[in-house]
Amino acid sequence: MQGAEKRSFLLETDIITDHLIRGKTEKQSALEHCMVTGLCFTTAINAAEIYGSKSAVMNLNIINDIFAAIKILGINSRYVLKLPDFYGKVTGWRDAMFASVAWHNKLTIVTFDNQKYSELNIDTLDVSELKAKI
Repeated sequence: MQGAEKRSFLLETDIITDHLIRGKTEKQSALEHCMVTGLCFTTAINAAEIYGSKSAVMNLNIINDIFAAIKILGINSRYVLKLPDFYGKVTGWRDAMFASVAWHNKLTIVTFDNQKYSELNIDTLDVSELKAKI
């Protein structure tokens, strides 16, 4: 008997940062919940943002562990071809590129702000709805 197919998530920087900030608590972080219930991805841009953050030096081992457990997608040139469809419907090129990565890889974007991608035809999941929808 085969199990249910796991969902695949594209995690925004804030989802990973939230996990780093909250530390060890009894309540499961959005990152932990996604990792238990699906396959997790982020982009090289998001990883660079986290490594470049002020807390990266203190949390370097934890960050390395997180990135060893999730997949980091590089920026493929084909993602740029979809930018005109997304640019102007999100806040800037970074979010347009992130949406393009999700679209090309058929990933669900996990975010703290579901409205950010509301004008796009991309599957998104707000953290507040995370446990209810998965």
